[in-house]
Amino acid sequence: MGLAKRWHETRTGMVVAECGSGKTLISLGAIHVHSAGRPFTSLAMVPPHLVEKWAREAFLTLPGIRVFLIDDLRNGGGENKFHGVNEVRLRQGRIVREGFRTTLSELRLRKQSSSSRKRWLSLCGRPSLFIVGRERAKLGYFWRHAYRVPRSGPYLGCVVNSETGKPVFVDDSRLTVAEFEKVKIAETIETREGKSCRPISQSPLAGRSRQDPPHGAD
Repeated sequence: MGLAKRWHETRTGMVVAECGSGKTLISLGAIHVHSAGRPFTSLAMVPPHLVEKWAREAFLTLPGIRVFLIDDLRNGGGENKFHGVNEVRLRQGRIVREGFRTTLSELRLRKQSSSSRKRWLSLCGRPSLFIVGRERAKLGYFWRHAYRVPRSGPYLGCVVNSETGKPVFVDDSRLTVAEFEKVKIAETIETREGKSCRPISQSPLAGRSRQDPPHGAD
């Protein structure tokens, strides 16, 4: 109840307690109380090994709840793995994937509805909980490089540092955009065997320079 009351005053709250003290039940119960009987859509990002535990406890705690697992953040992939967003049910104490299946891309579409949220309410119309593993939500799927490439000037086509405007060198060779198609270059540079990077051109590849970029920099 303390958590539910706090949500009337602010948008955030925190439950801190020892393992096994019931933080999952407190969180689920607070969502139910805060909704005041109205249908709600909630999202839980949890450690990977607790995904099915959260789903199981949601069924045992919240009346009329529908639970969906976010099995991946993009469409496609290995045939032997679950993909997209899958509804789950509690069968003889086990979580099984049954019912509604969709993708995050599909859920973003409003189609004939005035908004994607209203379309979702027309499809569900009941309390719902989406669960995603923490590592799946944070890593891998949307990992992408951040770098700058001049549109003109002597460094045309090279990857340049966003702060200095100078090319990034790896083993005395300029780094090019094509190199990023092979591996995660940032990790490769950091783990080179005993070789140090040039400090003037190897500061962080920030999204925006603190100073005006040199002439010709993008």
